[in-house]
Amino acid sequence: MRINPRLVLSIATATLVLGAAPTIHAASACKGLDKGACERKGECHWVDPYTRKDGVKVSGHCRTSGSGKNQGTSSGSGARPASS
Repeated sequence: MRINPRLVLSIATATLVLGAAPTIHAASACKGLDKGACERKGECHWVDPYTRKDGVKVSGHCRTSGSGKNQGTSSGSGARPASS
């Protein structure tokens, strides 16, 4: 059985790119903040509690505001007010 050198190179490259390269994740400056602290931080915004379409209740939480790339679009954040 002959091994295709291109296949070996492709697998090795994919392994390096996807698996061996370190993933860099900065800790969110907003994670775990209460509503008051969240609202005081310029890079954060508070998401009010809401219920998803599948019935799961999501607690209020603080999120990073983001880069603004998608702000102003009609898609919204996905957050919905809690139903009573």
